[in-house]
Amino acid sequence: MKSLKSVQSLLGSIVLVISTIVLTSCQPKATNSNVTINVNKGRSDCVKNYDPNVDYFPNKAKIQDATGFTIEYHKNYKTISVTNPWKDAKVRFKYVLV
Repeated sequence: MKSLKSVQSLLGSIVLVISTIVLTSCQPKATNSNVTINVNKGRSDCVKNYDPNVDYFPNKAKIQDATGFTIEYHKNYKTISVTNPWKDAKVRFKYVLV
């Protein structure tokens, strides 16, 4: 049972980290004056004028103590790869956040 609790704790930590990343990245701060963010109607994080050269994820997560996953940033999306979801796992998960 201790192993099951460890897996549940690890998965809970991963879900918490992913949720935090998603919530903190919902408010991009575009670095290009040609990009307009719609703040008046609907979601405030919707970009009206997409620019592929703008970094839409300026706030990068810095993982200090968590293990079993990686985060890669690109200008307009980021990926989270769960490399070790549980002990002796033979599967991996990859999530793309846009």
